[in-house]
Amino acid sequence: MFAGQRINIIKKILLEQKQVDINTLTSLLNVSDVTVRKDLDSLETDGFLRKVHGGAILLEDAPLDIPKSDIPDLQEKEMIADLAITLIDDGDNFYLGPGSTCLILAKKLNQKKNLTVITNNASALSYIDCSSVNLLFIGGNVVDYNNMMFTHGEKALAYLEDIFVNKAFIGADCVDLEAGLTINHSYSLDVYKKILDKSRQTILLADKSKFDKIALQLLCPISAISALVTEGDLPEKYKRYLYQNDIKLLTSFDL
Repeated sequence: MFAGQRINIIKKILLEQKQVDINTLTSLLNVSDVTVRKDLDSLETDGFLRKVHGGAILLEDAPLDIPKSDIPDLQEKEMIADLAITLIDDGDNFYLGPGSTCLILAKKLNQKKNLTVITNNASALSYIDCSSVNLLFIGGNVVDYNNMMFTHGEKALAYLEDIFVNKAFIGADCVDLEAGLTINHSYSLDVYKKILDKSRQTILLADKSKFDKIALQLLCPISAISALVTEGDLPEKYKRYLYQNDIKLLTSFDL
């Protein structure tokens, strides 16, 4: 990764989270702490941040040359996250996938106790309270897709080789009865397909805008999931399919 790419990622993290530590950046960017410190030095010189012990904080008057993005369909995704948290038990261990709905779910994990969370969702890292959650971050190549950062690649797959989880919370760009779960890029396919083999339950978080649509890359058939969490109501054909395949359905009517 070039220095300019690293700088933009660091800026994006600080704009969203206001602070960051060096250990997080070395793992996320897959570089040494020396390289991270040089990047922070450069951003401090530019008046973007102030270095503190072990990390950096965003300056109040930092030049905001990277716009902070809004999460689309935020209300619907909040509702889905409220439902998804009911599927997590105290003491649970689970995988949290990329995407904005999983990020919102990360903010709600403090409602539970003694969790172990395994994730490659770099955007969600600062929202997880590590004082009450055992957080395991999957390192690898960093991708910034739709203003959400996550890792993938050989390093990520190697990390997952000896990992097993009770549950995996995932997203998809599109859901269709015939095409299954599909996504518009191939970056997260390697980790997703690996985690499908490593999890006892796969839980899809998808708002209604995703249904009856098809994206470019097949993730898995709908029959591969254990539960679907969505807001509102679903067409009868999906309800029948889920019932026939013993797939749990949670909607806003369950709140």
